[in-house]
Amino acid sequence: MLLPQSVSITRGLVLSFSVLISIFLFFSLYTIYDIGSISRLTRTIYDHPLVVSNAALQANGAITKMHRHMKDVVIFDSAIRILKAVEAVQETEKSVYQHLDIVRERILGEEGRQLEAQARQLFEDWRPIREEVIALARNQQRYAAADITIGKGADHVAALEESMLGLTRYAREKAAHFLAESEKRRSRTSLTSLLFLVTSFFAAALIIGFTLKRTASAENALRESKQLLASAIGRAPIGMLMISPEGRFMEVNRAFSDMVGYSQEELQRMHFKEITHPDDQDIGTRVVHKIIQG
Repeated sequence: MLLPQSVSITRGLVLSFSVLISIFLFFSLYTIYDIGSISRLTRTIYDHPLVVSNAALQANGAITKMHRHMKDVVIFDSAIRILKAVEAVQETEKSVYQHLDIVRERILGEEGRQLEAQARQLFEDWRPIREEVIALARNQQRYAAADITIGKGADHVAALEESMLGLTRYAREKAAHFLAESEKRRSRTSLTSLLFLVTSFFAAALIIGFTLKRTASAENALRESKQLLASAIGRAPIGMLMISPEGRFMEVNRAFSDMVGYSQEELQRMHFKEITHPDDQDIGTRVVHKIIQG
């Protein structure tokens, strides 16, 4: 009766702990996945929108600097000073292309690529206007060069600046989107952690309750079994006893006590070999060993 109950308790505990371990494993894998997703979003924000926004702003600043150098080309009347201003324009132009290359490499989405292509084309369209101004300035036609610079040249620069700001706005909108997604995942992870803690608490409480209940039931059954066995031994009309694996008397009834001539208290302090004929002691030892070995 006790053996099936013990097996049932063991199976129940194994099943309960398996469920608890499965919950832990699932939550751990889910958390690792979400943390990885948040990390990837953070890296994406840094590698794309922030880099694109910074590059677009620097390109815009370089365009403004080029426009200022073009004004110097118009103002200066010395060929050497005009040459230096033209060289400054060309050097700054390289910087603009470097920043646009970064934008083209890092920008995300078809819309972003179209914005970059439009900005690049607009910047390239500015070159013929600059070359016309430089040619007029070198021919000492500064008034005509100035008209172009403050006219269509300034308008083109304004369009370029607006194009660069459009790239910046697009990149910032992407960054805001990724930040919102990251925050949503963070909130979901926090909620999942809370649910996991609550679930784990109740699962652990159920396991503890189950264990205590089944253990108490097993202890009661064992106690009742011992009492029943002791009662059966004590009331038996024939000699009955229980010995320990070491061969010591644990329980003896009156019939056995009367049969061997020792009181029950005396027998409980003795070993079975003490009342066994020397020729039979090995038999008793072998029997005990066989019982212990199953």
